[in-house]
Amino acid sequence: MTILLVAVWSLYVWFVSVGQITSWPRTTKYYSQLAEAFLHGRTDLLVEPPAGFAEVEDPYRHPNLGLMLANVIDYSYFKEHFYIYYGPVPAVLIAPVQFVTRQTIGDQYITFAGVAGVSLFAALILLRLQRSYFPSLPAWALGAGIVVAGTSHPMLWALSWAAIYSAAIACGQAFLLGGLFFALPSIAGSETRKWRLAVTGLLWALALGSRINLAGGVAVLSLAAIVGVARGSRTSVRKAFGRAAVLLLPLGVAGALLGYYNHIRFGSVFETGIRYSLNLRDQYYLIQTGQFFNLSYLAPNMIYYLATPARKTPVFPFIRPVRESPASFSLFLNRLDIPDSHAVEGITGLMVAAPFILFSGILMAHLVCYPESRQDGNDKALRRISVTILLAGLLAGMPLLLYFLVNSRYLMDFSPLWIIFSVVGSWVLSRESMPYSIQRSLVKILVISAAAMTLMMGFLLAVTGPAALFDDYNPGLWQWLRSLGSW
Repeated sequence: MTILLVAVWSLYVWFVSVGQITSWPRTTKYYSQLAEAFLHGRTDLLVEPPAGFAEVEDPYRHPNLGLMLANVIDYSYFKEHFYIYYGPVPAVLIAPVQFVTRQTIGDQYITFAGVAGVSLFAALILLRLQRSYFPSLPAWALGAGIVVAGTSHPMLWALSWAAIYSAAIACGQAFLLGGLFFALPSIAGSETRKWRLAVTGLLWALALGSRINLAGGVAVLSLAAIVGVARGSRTSVRKAFGRAAVLLLPLGVAGALLGYYNHIRFGSVFETGIRYSLNLRDQYYLIQTGQFFNLSYLAPNMIYYLATPARKTPVFPFIRPVRESPASFSLFLNRLDIPDSHAVEGITGLMVAAPFILFSGILMAHLVCYPESRQDGNDKALRRISVTILLAGLLAGMPLLLYFLVNSRYLMDFSPLWIIFSVVGSWVLSRESMPYSIQRSLVKILVISAAAMTLMMGFLLAVTGPAALFDDYNPGLWQWLRSLGSW
């Protein structure tokens, strides 16, 4: 596992450095600015609004952004101060480092750490599941799962332009999976140690403080862990309540601190600042009119995130994400009453970009068709874990399905959980084929081919990424890659 992780992280370094390895191009430094504000005892940024900015009648609308757009895009502006609406946890964590080193920590480093954390905890989760429930699984199956979990779209995509947008998502997902790793024994009902529950609660609290969109997923995982604790503490209700409190206390503290943080900035415990963001789209208006989150986006967003085809190009890397509705979708989507505010920015559906997720259907069929009454204790525990991961992924992704904007980076809010679920599905298929030599060989070819295709698609889509940095920062390498594609 270690060798595979080192190989995956080496690929991460290659992408985040645009092939330069030791020199990482700067992207944004929003979290560094927020960390500096915290070190000065402030929640607003140490950035003064431009002269005359306070006199702008409506600073949130695009036509009025011309004077300051290049400098303050994606800041939140409220009562003559600038704020960051992204979760504050990454800034809190880097603040001591910046205080000691007096060095700015760009968002590219935070994104790298977050994505590396996602791949690490995904690998640890898979390793624990393999040892506990698939002890006879061949090593290649575990290796394929680790590679897929570390390289499936949009993991590499996030690193190809490692800015604040991906940093918040990656950190939230890393903490979410970290908590899941420590919670696995509790969810299975086999172990309820207090220290493990405390670490779980802390990591999920950090996940919420990085990415509030994960609240639904955290709620599902927490409920499953509490049920597992109750199952493992049947002889003592007091013991079960005590352990549940150990898990929930960090989450309660995190909720209170986030509410207080919002209140001292915007006067409301529920206001994150997104309403006041200075953006290319008037998000204040979208929220006021109910177009920011809307049920009308559910059907088209499901289609975009699952089935959008890649756009073919005649030269390397041969595929790119689409940036508008594909013609093949138009006939169906035109029948839906979709508000004009709905927008598509660089998306390739997961079934196309990460075909390994199709193995999730195997596990779903197994859960439905294989009755619990026929399962032993190990199978029942695996079933509880699998259902929990599936539901947590669905709830974590639900806000994106109701959101007005479609973008590849948002896939990371739920794709790591879905990939883990899919890997378990491939293991179930491998386990069922073991008694039959021909089927076993065919399944091996199928799983390895799907893993290779997922790696290749993730790589090719990330080469151009959302900002095409290779062409700007490493034109020599870019031209060499394009010459390879012309052979």
